[in-house]
Amino acid sequence: MNFLLLFCIYRDTYKNFVHIFLCFFFRIILRDIFLYSFLVFLRNKKYRRKRDFSEKSRVRDSSKNKLILHIGGKPKMDSDATWESRLPKNYMDIISRSDSASYLYPLPKEELYNHFLNHPTIIDNGTKSFAIDKKSEKSCYMIGARGLEIEHVEKPQYWQWKSLPVSRFSEVAELKEVWFLHIKGKIEKMMLPPGTYGVYFVYKLTENISVFRRVPVELSVDFNGQVKGNGPNNYLDPLHPRQNDRGDGWREIEMGEFSIKDGENDRLVFMLKEYDTKTKKNGLIVEGIEIRAKQG
Repeated sequence: MNFLLLFCIYRDTYKNFVHIFLCFFFRIILRDIFLYSFLVFLRNKKYRRKRDFSEKSRVRDSSKNKLILHIGGKPKMDSDATWESRLPKNYMDIISRSDSASYLYPLPKEELYNHFLNHPTIIDNGTKSFAIDKKSEKSCYMIGARGLEIEHVEKPQYWQWKSLPVSRFSEVAELKEVWFLHIKGKIEKMMLPPGTYGVYFVYKLTENISVFRRVPVELSVDFNGQVKGNGPNNYLDPLHPRQNDRGDGWREIEMGEFSIKDGENDRLVFMLKEYDTKTKKNGLIVEGIEIRAKQG
């Protein structure tokens, strides 16, 4: 009787133990399965988001490469070939004529373009300068005083050469005293693109400017035999409306204009003269004569 009772107790205890063990075991298994499934779900969701973001970025970057971005209304260009198309056709010739050729040759085309845009480049042994005009983005030349034909400039009693910090050239010509004034310049094969160009006398006056308030000068431009210009009634006096301040320490007055068609890049001659021999002239400083594209 006692044995049977013990057997029954043992059997019930064993069943309970097995039941408890199985419940505990399956709970752990189910919990692990749930946790694993949840982690897989989170990982896949994160991967999908990353993949979608990468795909959107790839599409966006691809679209950027196909679009032309604009800065200030101008296309943004990032290749040498594209920037080279904005340089003048004779830019290699200009570099070869520059004292800074060794610096300019290796520059990427974008840097070279910006250099020409912001820094006039001295060429032809210091007698001329070349730049790209910021407004028109066309070639702009200036013939310095050393490159001009100035009457009696070799005589120190009439003219003197001096250096000024505001000049792009190493020397400018200062008028000491003459009875008649004659300044002439010429340039050939400018390689300018088609368009209308203005010719500008660039100068400044010393403190003694009284003579130029009452004595006009004659200005003329000759392009391929066609003489044009602003005629005889031009005053260099700063109070006169036909000249203006350049903003670089110099003043300018337009001498005339000319138009270039395809293939026309021949000979340009320009003159400033004043032949009133009764009036002594002085106090004029000559920077040069500039040729640049006109707006509109």
